[in-house]
Amino acid sequence: ARNCVRLFLAKPLLGAEFHSAREVLIESAEGGPLSVHMDGEPGGSTPVAVEVRPRALRVLAPPAP
Repeated sequence: ARNCVRLFLAKPLLGAEFHSAREVLIESAEGGPLSVHMDGEPGGSTPVAVEVRPRALRVLAPPAP
């Protein structure tokens, strides 16, 4: 919940790391499966591969501080 407020205030998120990639594999650090939600809807469990296709998604974000 803290990060939701920080996101809307355009402040750095606590405990978050940002990387640039076209495809990522998301896994649990504990080794067991974790629930995955996409846009608020259940989307399976980890591990999950996520791919971003060029020009397939429009994102509106505040400018970097």
